[in-house]
Order: sequence, then C-alpha cells, then structure tokens
Amino acid sequence: MPGCAMIHESAVARSSKRFERRSASPSMIARKSNGQESSSVNALRQRVGNHGLAHLVHRSGAGETDATIQRKVDEEAFAKRGGQIEEVGDTSGGGFGEGSADSNEFLLWNYNVGGADLRTEHTKYLDGKVLTRWPAMLRGDPGLKVAIVGGASSTGGAAVTTPLSVARADKVKSVLVSGGIDTKRIATSGVGSRHPFADETSSENMARNRRVEVFLFRPIQRVASQAGVSVAVTNLSASVEKGFDRDMSDPGVLVLRWRPFVFTADVQATGPANMTVGILQLLRADSRVGRYRSTQGGNDFGLDFGRCMQPDLPCKDVAESRGRFSGPGQLRGPGTGKVMMSDRPGNAVAIRVSEPKGGTLLKAHWEMEFVAIIGAQVDNHFLPVKSVVWRLEDDHARDASGALNPSKVDAKAEPPQDGAPADLAIDTAMAGRTCRFMARRMGSYCRPELT
Repeated sequence: MPGCAMIHESAVARSSKRFERRSASPSMIARKSNGQESSSVNALRQRVGNHGLAHLVHRSGAGETDATIQRKVDEEAFAKRGGQIEEVGDTSGGGFGEGSADSNEFLLWNYNVGGADLRTEHTKYLDGKVLTRWPAMLRGDPGLKVAIVGGASSTGGAAVTTPLSVARADKVKSVLVSGGIDTKRIATSGVGSRHPFADETSSENMARNRRVEVFLFRPIQRVASQAGVSVAVTNLSASVEKGFDRDMSDPGVLVLRWRPFVFTADVQATGPANMTVGILQLLRADSRVGRYRSTQGGNDFGLDFGRCMQPDLPCKDVAESRGRFSGPGQLRGPGTGKVMMSDRPGNAVAIRVSEPKGGTLLKAHWEMEFVAIIGAQVDNHFLPVKSVVWRLEDDHARDASGALNPSKVDAKAEPPQDGAPADLAIDTAMAGRTCRFMARRMGSYCRPELT
C-alpha cells in the first residue's frame, strides 16, 4: 500500500469470508475445552478492558492462542515508550586511524505497531544529528550514498510486513530529501521480517525489528583490469602475533583482544588524478562457540554466538562506512608511497548464561578469517592488486583448578597472492553494513543458537 502510514503487522486476512464481525466478540475467544475463559485471557481483559480485548481479537481473528494475544499486548505496550535510536557503526575507536565522534550508521526503532510514520524522537535525531552533517558531506564526496533499509517484526506475513517495511524506509527518505540530500544518492529497500535485527524473544526485541537501518556506503565494482591504471607493490609485509590481551574487569565475561595484525607495502601507481591506492579488509569467516555446564541438571550444551554474523559475511571494516579503505595509509593520486593498516579483533563470551538455558562456561572457541587487499579505486571501480588471507584461532578451557585458561592459540598470515580470492564478494560487502553494525547483534539482540 504505497503512501499508507498504517499497515498492520498482524496476520490479518482482510477477506470478509475469513474475517467476519461476529468473530470479534471477546466472549468467543480462547476458550478452554470446558467453555470457560482461560486465566491469561481474563488477565488481559483486566489490563485492556473488553473494548481493548475485542480490538485485539478483531485484528487477529478468532481462534488465536492466549500467547499470541499476550504477545500483541506486550508489543503495543512497549511501543508506548516512544521512538528509540541506536548509533551502531560509529568509527571512533575502530583501530584504523580514521575515528570519528559521529555515527554514520544507526537504527531508528520501536516504530508503532503497524505504523510507518517516524516517531517524534526519530525526527528529532534526524534533524539534529544527521541533517546537520550529511548534506554537506555528500556534496563534498560524490562517491558516497545513503542506504535506508526498513524492517518489521514477525507479527504478520510477507504480504503485510514487506510493504510496511518499504513504507518505513520511504518515510525516512522523504525527511532526508527535504533536508537537502539528493534523492539520487539514496537507495531504499524493505526486508519485511525476513532479516531480523534481533531474535524476537521479548517485546523489546520485537520493537528493535520494527525499525529502519540507515548507513553510508560507497558502491564499487570489482574489475580485473582498468585502462591506464597500474600498481606495482614492493616490500610487502603482513604479520600477526600469536596471542591476546585479556580484559579481567568483568568477571562474568571472557574478553579477549588479539595482538595486532600489521600490513604494509610500498606502491608505485600510474593512472588518473582521482585514483586512490590503499588496503581494503573484509571479514570472511567468524566462529564463536561456547560449551556450558548446565546449572539446572542434565547434559552440557553448546551455544553458537557466531551464527548472528554468518548470514551477512563477508562484511567491511568500520572505516569503510565512509572511507575508501581500512586504514589511514593511502596513496592519493599517481606516484609512489606507502599503504598500511593494522587491526586488533576482539571477542567477548559470557561466562554465565541464563538464556536459552542456565549454564557456566566450560570451553570457548573463537576463530576468524580476514582478507586484506591492496588495490586501486578509480571512481566506483576497484582493481585488486595483492591480497593476504590471515586468520586467528583461540580455545579456552577450564583447567584442573577451575580457571579459564588458553588451550590453543594460533594465528597466521598466508603468503600474498595476486589479485583477490575469486569467490570474495567485494561488491556486496562494500554496499552493505559494517562488521561492527552486525556485531552489535551478537550482544544483546541476537540469541545464540543452542547446539
């Protein structure tokens, strides 16, 4: 429904044959087998009244379970807290030397259930934090674009949630265009409930999926060659230490920060004046698994934390939300110079968990694989010249005293290769969210998978 500000997220069939007014009577819903109203429905009646309960049933149809109705009541109650903003992918502290105090990736969430209009808090944020910076930034950098991706909670089927998510994205676009951003620089889409930001284990997480994601990106097209462009690479050095620093400030979390990966090279470039040579790093694989001793009896169990990242890999490093490359060491224009970057990935695993089961950490496995690419960008073309695949691996386990200590620590940078791996989706990664954006999902919002 283009232009419609209210599209409901429940699985409502609008056909009069399937949905008749007679089904809206509160006295007809969620009966026990003996014909008595269930206790939970009665509790809902006390909270929202006969009219409110009838409204919920009218929207949802007869025969819904108490749990479904309760979910809708909780969802609408949380929506009353107002619009929420999450600055997700700010580059400050990213370790690439291009930190910024301002975020260029954010979520607008807790939309009204079924509503496409921005909340007051959303509009205030766009006016005060985005439109004061982005119009001038985009005018000064023709290669940058804005992505706006609408989403919805799973309270409804694709026929409802997809157009709703598109309508939410379009509303944000209208505000940005009115604030001075060229409509041609904005790409909008809607994912419905197909790509949740948070697992819907609570009304708050459902509110996080009633959202719009907004981020800057620099679209590029990978090319095998480009007329008039060449880059010679010498004195290439890529190394990573085997080891980590452990942060002991929180006894409830195993926090590790890997020792630096450092990549440097001398380059000699020929080409147009607007060419830039640097290092582009993509995260290609991410595995984070914990093994827990149940505190409620029964067998030990595993939790796969990395699964929250895996569907979106490969992803780009934080500096690339706005920048062209992953580090400050770049050559701008033809000539000779040095390119460089460094990275220190981190990992945090809960030592004690309560969801989806209670347990205490016995073992933790962490493994990541990156591809760092020296290449030249001219306009929206990217020419890979040399690349290095590097990886890290760490296992922690309880020793005889019960302390968590490393049982395996390994890291390696492979020999450099020409170009970049053929199966590496550089174009897709550069058009998407940063790794940090998606890593936030592994914290409070994305529930680890029970294994």
